[in-house]
Amino acid sequence: MSAPQNMSAPQNEPLTDSVTLPSGDVVMTLDRSVAVVLLDLISRITSDPAEQDARDDLEHPAELAALYAVRGVLENALGEPLADNYEQQIDQARTAVLTRLEANA
Repeated sequence: MSAPQNMSAPQNEPLTDSVTLPSGDVVMTLDRSVAVVLLDLISRITSDPAEQDARDDLEHPAELAALYAVRGVLENALGEPLADNYEQQIDQARTAVLTRLEANA
């Protein structure tokens, strides 16, 4: 029979011996058009069979897992999937992102 374990407080172990990363959530604010473009990009990388090369370029399995996590957050934040006029919404979002970038250049 094994000894009872202390279940009162979880133990957080560092990812490496020399670096301890802060824990908790990261809060970001994105322009909606940036979020739409980013969601489209991440969706293609994570789901499109034609993007296998992009997935192969990832250095660690955690990178793909992180992309899936960001994709889920963006899908929840943007609400309903981008509906019937998806291509039009993506085009408008891409134009808005470029326009904003050029205005800040």
